[in-house]
Amino acid sequence: MVRPKAAETRARAIRLPEHVWDLLAEESALEYRNVNEQVLKLVEDFLVIKGRMTDEDRKKAIRRKAH
Repeated sequence: MVRPKAAETRARAIRLPEHVWDLLAEESALEYRNVNEQVLKLVEDFLVIKGRMTDEDRKKAIRRKAH
């Protein structure tokens, strides 16, 4: 049985210097997230600050609406 997705996703690749990736991995581990979730959090935070999305538009908010 396939788990329903809360939102459509697209696979993307980003190129980062090794030391940046290592720091990102360390920080994500401290916050009990995987690196993908940490990158998503950083991008969502940036978009909220810039006014391009609201807190309600975040992935977690979408997930709560689905349950």
